[in-house]
Amino acid sequence: MKKLDADYENLDAEMKAKQKEFVLANLNSPIVMYAFGNFAGYSINADEVEPLFLKIPVAVRSSMKGKEMAGKIEIAKKTGIGKPAIQFTQNDTAGIPVTLASFKGKYVLVDFWASWCGPCRQENPNVVAAFNKYSPKGFTVLGVSLDQPTGKEKWMEAIHKDNLNLDASSDLKYWKNEVALCMV
Repeated sequence: MKKLDADYENLDAEMKAKQKEFVLANLNSPIVMYAFGNFAGYSINADEVEPLFLKIPVAVRSSMKGKEMAGKIEIAKKTGIGKPAIQFTQNDTAGIPVTLASFKGKYVLVDFWASWCGPCRQENPNVVAAFNKYSPKGFTVLGVSLDQPTGKEKWMEAIHKDNLNLDASSDLKYWKNEVALCMV
């Protein structure tokens, strides 16, 4: 697995280099934003991608895909590694507002999950174990559920079944969860 991981990382780095090379050689191409999106990847490092983005002509950056990418870069600039988390408030299971700011001074894992998400549910025992192990050192977990508007009962049931005796919040807006949208 270590060899496969290393091979994958090398291929990924090579692919990014080729995509960057293509972007620089084809700044006016109608597909440059597609290549740029592949270069930027899902987890955007704004410090790495923004300088290349700014080399793309304004007319191309003004396209629908260009505006979408500009928005993603702006979010990445606010949410990247080492940046302070964006403050938010969402209701807990009892409808009481919970703010991220209320956890000031603690190490907080903001865990995005949903009752309908199999991989999330499989990971919940590990989240609980980490909480139990490190909570004496100031670590806590704030679960943000991406459950659907009609899913409050399933959300509550999953919390109980998975022993998630942790802080939990949701606006029950599914993929349009306001916290998740501002963090991605």
